[in-house]
Amino acid sequence: MQNDTIESFNDKVRDEFLNQHLFLNLKEARHLAKEWSFDYNRKRSHSTLKVLSLEEFKKALEKNSSKIWLA
Repeated sequence: MQNDTIESFNDKVRDEFLNQHLFLNLKEARHLAKEWSFDYNRKRSHSTLKVLSLEEFKKALEKNSSKIWLA
């Protein structure tokens, strides 16, 4: 299963990032990669996380895990 996840992520990087840009230099490529990564990790919803962004999932997990430890 982990291999499927990695392959899916690699497909997204290629299709949504690499194939969408023509980089003029390494500095620009790194800058755009950081922007894409931020959007992917913070803003974009993920079906495996019940359509939450990673940031939303993290907050929900932290909220729920504190309830588990307090119970």
